[in-house]
Amino acid sequence: MYPLRLLFKSKAWYLESLCTDKNDYRLYDEFPLDLITKSTDGSYTLSVYLPIDHWA
Repeated sequence: MYPLRLLFKSKAWYLESLCTDKNDYRLYDEFPLDLITKSTDGSYTLSVYLPIDHWA
């Protein structure tokens, strides 16, 4: 799993990732705002734990 970008759309945050096992993209949503921080350069960082195992 490789996180690619953090998106904001329709009042919600989404994380787009690349799943190397399935060679496909995944989109995750509903992150609490306290996990998202804005950097001085205007970019955003999401602090979240992504388990290393096979996802359904």
